[in-house]
Amino acid sequence: MDWCRREAGAPAVVAGLCEPLLDQPGAPPLSSWTPLATSLLTEFGEQNEVRAELRSNVFTGVWSGSEVPRLESRRQAFTELLSHPREEVRAWAQDILDLIARRIRDATREDEERELGIW
Repeated sequence: MDWCRREAGAPAVVAGLCEPLLDQPGAPPLSSWTPLATSLLTEFGEQNEVRAELRSNVFTGVWSGSEVPRLESRRQAFTELLSHPREEVRAWAQDILDLIARRIRDATREDEERELGIW
């Protein structure tokens, strides 16, 4: 983190390279923030670029089957941030949660259509 404090732009670079979510025993997969992502949000969460890079990494990936379980685990991670000390991080988390809610609705409808043979 010292390098991030010294170099302009470094926090966004690190955020872009890190895996922001991790598995916790007894919790859905990838539903908790890594210590590195937590530190980046705590120290540099006011920077749009840091939040954008973390968001990109959270939603990058592949899956098969319904997207709903994947989205629900991400929802859990962003819900944790609603009590973050930085206002920018709380507002960002709420925006992402709104987006996830819409996507869950769409994915649920797609699942239903798939079951009916429409997809």
